[in-house]
Parts: sequence; C-alpha cells; structure tokens
Amino acid sequence: MKPIIKRFAVVSSVTAASIGSLFIQTLTNAGSLPNSENGFSSDSTIKTVYTETVAAPEETEKDIFDNKAIAITGLDVYASADKDAAVVGKLNDKNIADVIANEGDMTLVQSGNLKGYVKSENLVIGDEAEAVAYNIGNVTAKSKADNTVLYGKDNKETVKTVNPDETLKVVSTAENKLVVQLDNNVEAYVNTDQVDVDFGLETGKTNEEIAAEEAAKKAAEEAERAEAERAKAAKEAEAKAAEEAEAEEETASYSGSSVSGPYSSHLTKSAGVFNGPSGYETYYNLNMNGVVRIMRSLGYSEADGWVYWVRDDGVKMFGNYVMVAADLSRRPKGTILESSLGTAIVVDTGSFVASNPNQLDIAVAW
Repeated sequence: MKPIIKRFAVVSSVTAASIGSLFIQTLTNAGSLPNSENGFSSDSTIKTVYTETVAAPEETEKDIFDNKAIAITGLDVYASADKDAAVVGKLNDKNIADVIANEGDMTLVQSGNLKGYVKSENLVIGDEAEAVAYNIGNVTAKSKADNTVLYGKDNKETVKTVNPDETLKVVSTAENKLVVQLDNNVEAYVNTDQVDVDFGLETGKTNEEIAAEEAAKKAAEEAERAEAERAKAAKEAEAKAAEEAEAEEETASYSGSSVSGPYSSHLTKSAGVFNGPSGYETYYNLNMNGVVRIMRSLGYSEADGWVYWVRDDGVKMFGNYVMVAADLSRRPKGTILESSLGTAIVVDTGSFVASNPNQLDIAVAW
C-alpha cells in the first residue's frame, strides 16, 4: 500500500469571507500548494508549509484459529477463576471453544452454551489448536454465496466455482485464505471471509444439557428394554399358541382305537393303562417341542435320523422309537427299552415316578 502524504499549510486570511485570523487546511496526497481550487483564496498569505509522510496501516492476517482453543482432555468448567468455584459444565476431549480471556492458570472460554473458566494447561490455543484440528481432519467450509471462486496457488487461475450446498474439506490456512482439497487431491484456495467454517468438533455442555442428555438416554434405554420384553412376550405367546394348535391337531387326528404294536395286547386309549414288558404303562398328550429341543442339546440331531414324528396310530416317535417318560434316576434320557407299543426311548419324566419308579408314560396324540 502506498504511503499517505499529508501537506499542511498555515495561512492568514485577508478576505471578509474567512472566519478568524488563522486556520489549517489538510490536503491528502495533494499535488500542489494551496490555491483557490483547494480551499484558499488568491488573497491568502502562506505563512508555513510542511509535509509529513505517514505509513499506511498494514493488513492483518486473519486466521480462523485465532482465539480458538481445543481441550486435550476431559475437564470441568468453573463459574469463576477461583479454585473453589462451582462447576457449571464440562468440556470433553477435543471439544472446541472460543477464548474470551486468559488469566494465567485459568482461561475464560465460551463453548456452545457453556461459558466459564478452565485450567489453561488443559487447552491448546491458536496454532496448536490448528494443528490438532487438521490432524483430526474434520474441518470443512461452505461458501456464503453462489458461484464462490476457488483459485489456484497463484490467485489467477480459477479452479472452479462452488455454491453453499457444496462442502469443502479444509486442509490448511494460508494468508487470509483456506486451502481446500478437491477431488483427485487437487488443492485450491478460497478467501476466508467468503465461507462459513465448521471445525468438525463438538462443543462443551452445561450441567443442564448433560442432565437432559442423561435423562433422554435413560428413557431411550428403558423404551428399548420395554420393546425387547414386549417382543419376547409376543414371541413366546406365538410359540405357545403354535404348540397348543399342534397338540389340538394331533389329538383331533388320532382316536387311539386302532393301535399298531408288536404285541396283540397293548396300551389303548380306552383302557388307559397296561402292564407292559418294562412296567406299568400309561399315556399322555403334551406338546413335545421342548422335549425334542432338550434331546437335540444332548446330541440327538435330526441329521442323524432323530426326527420327531407321529405314527399313523397316534404314537409319538423320535427316530424309530416310541417316546416315553420314565424315572430318570433309574432310566436316564436316551435309555432304550421295550413297551407294549414298540421299542421305546426315554425322553421325559413326570411326577408319577414318586409313586411308581417303574412306570412308563407313553407320549401319544390321543
């Protein structure tokens, strides 16, 4: 910028139009001495003329990280710089704030709605904050107006123009400009005052904001837990209904009047009981899905032929064996034994074993 040259002329006026006997006329960058064109009459008498050269004010470099601070750890924010001051909120690690004033060991900051004092040692400010932000890599900018020009390094070539809906990744700053990275790692420059900058860092929270977030989180967790319980109850109800429907279907399909077995005399629905080859026999009709699941867990896989099915006469089968309940202390699950309705496998038990440990309760669809 060119220097400003100030010429001062002290004159004595002899015209009736002048007011007072002495005045000072200041001319900026004047090319000649005072005359009638620049405010003096031809009758004015020049007493003193001197020139002073004043340096033009320098342009100050504008940096987006001026007065910016970043927390390097989680820390409390206090109502005053006093060591016993109340905590008014918190800054988390890598939260960003504006520096209002520095008071030695304590710094007054504004971060979102949170304003208060923090320990200076827990902040990085200015250039150090800039290094941290660019290392994280979330600094972005959006133009304030349509057709904002992005220049090449020499400030002459137009790389492209952008609109406010386009987000630019900022990678560094340089002389009142931001260096942005475009596709294919091409870099361009944009004037700082033409964009709004987002540092990509969260701000601190007041005690009230923290309490509100915790309450919202708790409510969301409770709602999620309630929904999970509701879904579990619905699933269990659906499974129970399916089991009951299956049991009803099996019961409706088999009357038990025509039973096939290896013995001419055997357990029937009408008789209800029978002295079989392995003990006293009775029958029961319950859904066997739970029983089958337990047997699967014991290694009786469907792939190995352990298929649950119902025989034509209504006897429930597991693989090639009649399913029976017995005293598990005498006949553990998986025990193979004979029944009046065919060779059987122990898969279940019942309260009947308390009165007759030799009894078999045969699973049927009657």
